[in-house]
Order: sequence, then structure tokens, then C-alpha cells
Amino acid sequence: MDDRMNRKEEFSDAVNQVVNQVIELHPNLAVLSSLSNLLNKPDTALDDLAQLIKSEPALTADIIKISNSSFYAASSECSDIESSLARIGFNDVLKVVSLILSQNLCSMRLESYRMDPDDLWAESVTASLLMETMALAARLNKAKAATTGILHNVGRVIINNLMEYFQIDLRWDASIPVTDWEESVVGFNYGEAGGRFLREMKFPEEIREIIRYHVDPGQAPQAPHPLTHLLHYCVQLADLVGRGFSNTAYNVPDTTQLRQHVELSGEDIREAVAEAKSRYEQINRKVLTR
Repeated sequence: MDDRMNRKEEFSDAVNQVVNQVIELHPNLAVLSSLSNLLNKPDTALDDLAQLIKSEPALTADIIKISNSSFYAASSECSDIESSLARIGFNDVLKVVSLILSQNLCSMRLESYRMDPDDLWAESVTASLLMETMALAARLNKAKAATTGILHNVGRVIINNLMEYFQIDLRWDASIPVTDWEESVVGFNYGEAGGRFLREMKFPEEIREIIRYHVDPGQAPQAPHPLTHLLHYCVQLADLVGRGFSNTAYNVPDTTQLRQHVELSGEDIREAVAEAKSRYEQINRKVLTR
């Protein structure tokens, strides 16, 4: 037991170094963090968002491109970020930016998880779209739901890099739950690792706590946000519908626990899955093709 505790402390101490390495590799995620904080302020205007996004020319170009796509039924062309944001809409900016920036975060193979970049991307987007459509049905904040869905896997990037840092040549083989495997190897799960990363990136506390405790909402020190319970459920559901909604013969997981915190029926969930699948096909075909 002492050896295991010592190893957990050693891994925990090294996380900060690994987190800083990932931040250096993906500095533009700071824009997503700043955007999340801006949208938490009631007096934020569209011009404030435009000024922030302009600090990243590549991101600006991507947003303009998306606003002109058939995804937004564009009848005229936007040529600047202000008109593009107006078309996308104040409430959808966070979702669109998180989708764009997460592509870069999902661009590396996670050897420890046997996950290619396309698998990581598809899994993250699947969870994000499920979160968005189910949050809309439950009258929860769909932008925060979509963002936590797209970012929920960030802790796996941290754990993968941590294992590379310590030169641990182990692979998850899916014979046990992934979080059990993570805790047996490094002493904590990907939700905890993701929460630490988002804390260093200065994301709003609400978002980082949702991701930190979504693996097991019961571990939260106080009553967790409803989106924590929804993300916990959506990760299970995403596993059943498959990456990119590839499995049509899925069964809706039991909703008993979820309904204690989020008002959704089984029919609501099936309708949300159908809508999320449609949006995934649109995104892949029209907006964010990889």
C-alpha cells in the first residue's frame, strides 16, 4: 500500500510538468478559456468576443469559413469576424470555438489508450453533440454542455503524456473499465487529470468541476452541477452508440439515476441521439472535415 501511495504522489507531482508541456503544445486553448470566462459575465457584448478571437488569425479564418457554410444556411457571405459571430449567434460561439480548437488537441495518437487521432476526435465530438442535444431537451445551458463534452477526454491526453514521461509501456486493452485501469497505473482517473489541466488553463470553475467529477459525480465534495450528471450519462451513451454514431442497434442506458438530477425521459434521449447523429453527419460533411 505504501509503495502504491508513493507512486501516486510521484505521478501527481509530475502532472504539473506534463500539463505545462501540453499547454505549450496547444497555447490557443487559452482563447477557449478566456472565451468561457467572458461568456460567464452578464455584460459581455459580441464585440468583446470578436476582439478576443481576433488574437488568433487562424481561428478567425475558421469561424468565418464556418459562418459561410451551408451548415448555417448562408445566403450571403460574411467577410469579417463581427458579421460571422452575429450569424453564428452569441450562444453558439463557445460551442463552435471548442469544436475548432479541439481538433488540434485531438491530433495526436494516444498510445496508452490505443487511440488514433480520428478515434479521439470522433469520441469527443459524439459526446459533445449528445451533451448539446440532451441539454437543450432538459433546458440546461447547451453551450457549456457541448464544451464539457468536447473537453471531457482532455485528461486522457495528460495521462498518456504522463506515461510517456515515466516511460511506462502499458496499454489499456479494454478488459477492464478505463478508469479502473488509469487508477491502477497512475492513481487517478482522466476526469481528475482533466480538471487539473483546465485549472491551470484558468477555465471557469464550473466547467472544470463538471469534467473533474463526471467520472463519479458522487465523489464531488458538494452537490455537483446537473451537467456533471449529464456528462456521466452521455459518456456511457456515447460508448453504446459508438464513435460517430456508428451503432444503430443501441439500447438507452437506465435513466433512474440521471432523472434524479436532470429531467429527461427515455423518449427524450432517443430523440436527442437522432438529432445529435444528424448534426454529426452535417459537421463531418460541411464544417469540420478532418
